[in-house]
Amino acid sequence: MLRGNRELWLAFLAMIMVTGLYGVVAILTREIPPASEWFGHGMGILGFIFMLMTESLYSLRKRSRSVKWGRMSTWLQFHIFTGLVGPYMVLLHTSWKFSGLAGVSTLFTVVIVISGFIGRYIFTRIPRTLDGLEIESTLS
Repeated sequence: MLRGNRELWLAFLAMIMVTGLYGVVAILTREIPPASEWFGHGMGILGFIFMLMTESLYSLRKRSRSVKWGRMSTWLQFHIFTGLVGPYMVLLHTSWKFSGLAGVSTLFTVVIVISGFIGRYIFTRIPRTLDGLEIESTLS
């Protein structure tokens, strides 16, 4: 059974909204928003916070055995949402300039996001039992 794609649709909707806001600022200022001004800087900070939450909160929840802070599936959805929206906001923060170490690390981040997206697609295609265990192949 395929898992729901709610987090992907919400991430896509958030990215459209951020793109719309980015477009409005670009139209009002008549330039691509620079990373050093209030909008570009705020976009980078918020994207960084999302990326930090992506890396830390899901891992903390996954490793906590004694405290149950909600269902793992909800945390995974949150992880996917912030893992898509955060890097997108940081990408917009760059003003489409990828020079130096920061530019290279941004492009590597894009590669990691794409690999995570592909990994999620593969993960949902693996048949599982009702308990969530992978079904072994009977082919020899």
